[in-house]
Amino acid sequence: SMGAWRAPTVALMPDFVAPRDRSKGNGIVNFLGGFGAIFAFVVGGLLITDDNPFPGFLLVSIVMLLALVILFLGVKEPDTRNWDFSAESEDDKISIITSIKQVAREPDKSTLFMLMAIFCWFLAYQGLEALWTVYSGEFFGLDRGAATFSLTFVALPFMLFAVPAGLIAKKITRRWTIICGLVIGTIAFLVLEFIKGDMAPVYVLFPVFGIAWALININSIAMIWQMAPSAKHIGTYTGLYYFFSFLAAIVGPTVLGFFMDYVVGRENMFVICVAFFLLAIFFMTKVKRGEPELTDEEREARQAAINRVDRE
Repeated sequence: SMGAWRAPTVALMPDFVAPRDRSKGNGIVNFLGGFGAIFAFVVGGLLITDDNPFPGFLLVSIVMLLALVILFLGVKEPDTRNWDFSAESEDDKISIITSIKQVAREPDKSTLFMLMAIFCWFLAYQGLEALWTVYSGEFFGLDRGAATFSLTFVALPFMLFAVPAGLIAKKITRRWTIICGLVIGTIAFLVLEFIKGDMAPVYVLFPVFGIAWALININSIAMIWQMAPSAKHIGTYTGLYYFFSFLAAIVGPTVLGFFMDYVVGRENMFVICVAFFLLAIFFMTKVKRGEPELTDEEREARQAAINRVDRE
């Protein structure tokens, strides 16, 4: 059911925010999402037991109903009834698979490479998140509640760094911000690979990864929005983003579990995460679009700076 409402909900944000500010806007969205994740991890860790997980599901149901009420009463989306869709034929009303085929046929493969990078890093993250309770129970002796609570050490730094991640992207570009996050995350995974039994280093490295995840996640969907051919296609491109991220969430636990059981061993989960983050870095080096267009004022300021350098 999440697939039916999450993409349209997220696609509302760029309707209200200028392209150059969408990383910051997405940072605010994810700041609130991170707050919700912390609430879920903390309260869920207290409510959920091995014998009775029902209170956790009840809490989620209540919160989702509250979100539905707020969405309908508080959000006034743009009126698209006056938009001119007459030029669009029936062939333009395409499915997600057709959208992927069209992206793959583009001369500039930036969108395709971006989607592949998104798939790789979400596969690692979602697989890790799903299997952490099993892994931490086997190699750190944590019960299910403690393992769930420990993920707060990722969610809290992610929440706190969500807005700064968008600001950093304005300084060094979204692409390089994401690559920096992937490099930091890869290093954190490499160190975590060699830690067993003692949670103290994990409580240091999880926040580092949370910051890295903010650098990655805050700016990726903003790049996808920027790659959309027009404002009318933002919803479609948001759907592409969530198709690849949700697909990664579905197959991630299975892929990591397969490699853990049959290839690298159960104790080497973080090696698999490193491999997929390295793949994501490779794909990101192939991305050439996704940055916001400069305003006239910003172009003039940049040209003035170039002229000053030339005179010096």
